[in-house]
Amino acid sequence: MRQKLREIRCLDDRGNEALVIEWGFGVPGTRQVTNRELRMEDGSPVNPLGGVFEHFYSGRILRPA
Repeated sequence: MRQKLREIRCLDDRGNEALVIEWGFGVPGTRQVTNRELRMEDGSPVNPLGGVFEHFYSGRILRPA
């Protein structure tokens, strides 16, 4: 079962806004989260790098606003 855990508003190095969504996966019928992943609004993957995020396909660095 997939559930949205939080939305993180970010800015890239050019000042463009981006939304990173943290998804949790767990056991159906419970709220227990066993795995988490970060994705952009369009579904493309994002990697955490310390306190920032890196867009998987473009390498763009996103900083929480």
